[in-house]
Amino acid sequence: MVVRDLADDGALADALAARFEDRPTIVAVNDPSDETSRALLRAGARGVVRRDTSPSDLASAVDAVAHGFIVLSGPRSAAAGPAPNLTAREREVLDLLARGWSNKQIGARLGVAENTVKFHVASILAKLDATTRTQAVTIGVRRGWIML
Repeated sequence: MVVRDLADDGALADALAARFEDRPTIVAVNDPSDETSRALLRAGARGVVRRDTSPSDLASAVDAVAHGFIVLSGPRSAAAGPAPNLTAREREVLDLLARGWSNKQIGARLGVAENTVKFHVASILAKLDATTRTQAVTIGVRRGWIML
């Protein structure tokens, strides 16, 4: 597994193709735009993440690529920033839902009752106009609030 930092974003993608050496590679860039990501994937990268990706998200990306997945980190613009209508706790719960945790596991992690987690999940579903946990996570991923 190789994690590379590409300061010049997509401009060097074609030149990097030979350097990936058929190893799963994740490239860190300043701006993971669709154009940059496509160029890097064509060049052989298996993942494209922002340079400011948190260590835990980077570890998740490495694990996902190691298991054969492609990882893309969306751009973080004002529109794709944190969910403005979700509370900090609801964002935490949404992130744990994305990891596949049950209400009981989430409650234990956050130090709250399982019923409190159910309340947060219901609130998330309502605010995101989602009907299932999976749909809420999908919305979070598409809007750049969650990196899988």
